[in-house]
Amino acid sequence: MTEEYVVSEKPMFIFSLDGVRHFECALKHFCALHGLFWEHITTISSTQLAETKGKCDDVYRKTLLLSSVTSELEELIDEFMCNFLLKEVADATDQIRVSKSDLRQFIWQYGHFVLAEEHFADYISLFVKRLHGAKGDEEKKVLQDKILQVSNFLYVTRLERKKYLSGFLEKVSHGSNQVQ
Repeated sequence: MTEEYVVSEKPMFIFSLDGVRHFECALKHFCALHGLFWEHITTISSTQLAETKGKCDDVYRKTLLLSSVTSELEELIDEFMCNFLLKEVADATDQIRVSKSDLRQFIWQYGHFVLAEEHFADYISLFVKRLHGAKGDEEKKVLQDKILQVSNFLYVTRLERKKYLSGFLEKVSHGSNQVQ
């Protein structure tokens, strides 16, 4: 008599799903904060400084502070990413090679995904407020359609952001080390 062995078809995960979710959540908030600080500097502070021709000390000090904090936050995100990607993932998969410039680019791109999500959520909120004050059925229908369209953009953007980081974490070859 011969014995049969059944091989499981389940994917081999190198990290616990909860661990990846916690990492992604923290990274999302770090990158959002980073992006919002830069957005404030580029859209609000720079405008105020240009309009006052730099003669507004409190705006100038605020700009310097925001820029300094944002740079420090970028270093924190960089360290956070290095500890995860370059130590944990690289050790577990023996497949990842990432340069410092790659990490910096990742931080900016990931942050832009997060900001896009937040902007879409802001637009939804705006349309919902308008919907509450809509005067007729036609106006309500137009606003409801806009809410659905923007919700779809938000959903797709979120999916793309999540794929951008976690896609490579899902499977590794059977010969790789595993970390749970």
